[in-house]
Amino acid sequence: MENLFKKIILIAFTISLVSCKIKDSNDHIKESLNTTKIVNSIKKEKTTTKKNILDILDVDSIKIKGFKTNINIEKFKLNWKNSDSIRTYIPDCGPMEGKKIKEFYFRGTIFELSDKKANLKEVDFTKNDNEIKHPRIILNRHTSIKQIKKFKNSFLNRKEYNIRTDKYVKIKFLTKEGWDDRIILVFKNGMLVELYFSDLPC
Repeated sequence: MENLFKKIILIAFTISLVSCKIKDSNDHIKESLNTTKIVNSIKKEKTTTKKNILDILDVDSIKIKGFKTNINIEKFKLNWKNSDSIRTYIPDCGPMEGKKIKEFYFRGTIFELSDKKANLKEVDFTKNDNEIKHPRIILNRHTSIKQIKKFKNSFLNRKEYNIRTDKYVKIKFLTKEGWDDRIILVFKNGMLVELYFSDLPC
């Protein structure tokens, strides 16, 4: 009888010990799963940041020859009197669809002219000494890609490519929070060669 009682106690103790180990194991699995979810969430957040965020070069803070990039047409005519050529076209989409637009070319700088405004479209820094001034940076033919590294988000999203033996880097900026327009900077072998404005396709 005494042996039977001992056996019962031993079986009960064994069952209790196994149950505790199973519970500890389940708790450990749950904790590991929660940790994995948190890590994956952080990784996903970092990936999203890398792909989607650009710095802003506010278009209202950018100036060329002391004027904003969208200049009153009369002021424009007083300050840009000469041109290499003027081309006329009619956009088939976008906000100016169906309206006659003139493109003013002068030494690598291009403006779009309408009845009331002249909008800067492109600057080829290899053909002129123009400066584009912004409170955080001055852009000209002497601007190096090292100076752009402070715009961490845009620099992180840069696009690199080669043409023959030359290395090019293209860096995008927003013109305003929530706007589709972009400012594109193009660097050749580490130096700025071009700035142009772009929007999403129609």
